[in-house]
Amino acid sequence: MKQNVSEMKRSGNTIVFVSPIPYMVKELAKDANVLVFHNDRREKKQLPNGKIIQVVAETGWQLV
Repeated sequence: MKQNVSEMKRSGNTIVFVSPIPYMVKELAKDANVLVFHNDRREKKQLPNGKIIQVVAETGWQLV
């Protein structure tokens, strides 16, 4: 991961994490332009066994 972080920093490109790896986000955020997809909208979903859970909504994603 350290080698990948070094290569990403040198690239000069904007980096977008959809499923962030915390170590890489931390290291790249120190001195790079890092953006992360974020969605705080939840939807209730009923499982076949009757249990109700909350899942991330398909809509409402933002690049922050």
